[in-house]
Amino acid sequence: MVSVDHTVRATSGRETAPEDVVDRLLWQHAREILGRHARPGRDGGCDWCGGAWPCHSRRAAEHALAASRRPWREGWTARHDLNSVRVVARADRRRVAVS
Repeated sequence: MVSVDHTVRATSGRETAPEDVVDRLLWQHAREILGRHARPGRDGGCDWCGGAWPCHSRRAAEHALAASRRPWREGWTARHDLNSVRVVARADRRRVAVS
């Protein structure tokens, strides 16, 4: 029989998820993206990506943050949306680095 210790949640200096969070990894990823896409810039676009405020990444992360507290079925689609945002962001950074 396998025993799992669920008391330790914070790893590598990351913030501990609140008790009502069902999907802790989704919550963590949403918080990371919200931290980057935190505010509009002087031009009114996102300070991180330049998209119209609130940018797509910000909206997807807000949705994922709310879904992380709901049953897994709702978090499943939010996870897919959030991962899509992360893939696009990586591709954009690579294009900029090559240019």
